[in-house]
Amino acid sequence: LTCFVVAMAIVGCTSSKSPDTNKKKETTTESVTVESNLENSLTQNNNEQNNQPSSESQTVASKESIGIKIEDNDSKADIADIYMDEVRYYAYKTQATYEVYYMSKNKELKWNKKLKIGVTLEEGVKSQILSNICERQALYDEASKYDVSLSAEEESEANEEADYYLENSSEKMLSKVNISKERLVEIYKKEKIAKKVEDILNAKEKNSADEMYQQWKSKVTIVMEEPWGKINFSEKIMEE
Repeated sequence: LTCFVVAMAIVGCTSSKSPDTNKKKETTTESVTVESNLENSLTQNNNEQNNQPSSESQTVASKESIGIKIEDNDSKADIADIYMDEVRYYAYKTQATYEVYYMSKNKELKWNKKLKIGVTLEEGVKSQILSNICERQALYDEASKYDVSLSAEEESEANEEADYYLENSSEKMLSKVNISKERLVEIYKKEKIAKKVEDILNAKEKNSADEMYQQWKSKVTIVMEEPWGKINFSEKIMEE
């Protein structure tokens, strides 16, 4: 996926990426560039505030609060729900990535910093997180059209990845995300299926996956439920 996820007022999925914590080039303007790239991405989609796609077919997390609800524009039927454990996973993973990046550049991360487009850095990043979730869902929803499924090996990989995450994440991260292994495995499987669909589409024609997403986005309405608003980055996850 080309988008770096999250949510709130401004939405639409573009190719804005998360900070690369493995990048070795050092400049005094890199943190500014990260924020500038985010602003450019959000500006391109500023006219889509009232059409914020994202969703998820859910089986295990029936007791988890719904964070995002997707409805069909024509029938108004409920297409899918994204539960808060998935939202928390991507939101706090993103927060931690930004924290590590800024620490690596010896820069102060100010989530309340106002960007030129009028939103704070936190609001902008959350918007991109939501967009990334939306794009993944759109790709995932196309899987049946292309007969995409996972092999036994790929399903085993998802299980191993979940074990690794739960065994190697900090207590603070696990507390913030608060997700079961079963749900984590579901999320990793969903990622793999979405990536397969993306590869199939782009193999046919460059940017075909993004075009499909734009069409999908125009057909749905995204409703952010009350629990979504509780996601915030005020509590630091990564230690110095």
